Amino acid sequence: MSSGEPEIDTDRGRRREAVEAAYQLQVRHGVIGMAKWTVYGIAFCSLCHWRFPWFRRQTLAGKAFLVSSFSIWGLVTNADAHLLDFEHKQRLTETEVRRRAREDLSSRGILPSETNIRRWVAVKKRELEEQQQAAEGGGGVGEGR
Repeated sequence: MSSGEPEIDTDRGRRREAVEAAYQLQVRHGVIGMAKWTVYGIAFCSLCHWRFPWFRRQTLAGKAFLVSSFSIWGLVTNADAHLLDFEHKQRLTETEVRRRAREDLSSRGILPSETNIRRWVAVKKRELEEQQQAAEGGGGVGEGR
């Protein structure tokens, strides 16, 4: 590849990071949902035990099954809801980046193919990094000072 051409990002590293972030999000919110719904299940069983004589006669294993069902429900639904929200935000971001790339490339008369969009993203990332370095260090590489 020529020195003037930006290196094309295959997005494997970014995707690996996104998968890890999604996993951590699921674990964290799954545990939160499980804890919350376990408390709801215990409260439900306690109220039923106090209010209904037929529930009082149920075995401890049956009551534990009911509480664990509440727990599993909370784990699955909370983790899934947060994962779906995370994926939706990722799709919105990706769509916006692609829209901007298509607009910019089309305005310059370049066909917005997948390769050109990835190059555009790589150039924009490099420009952003250079701006951040210039803002932090007060100067950039190649200034000849």
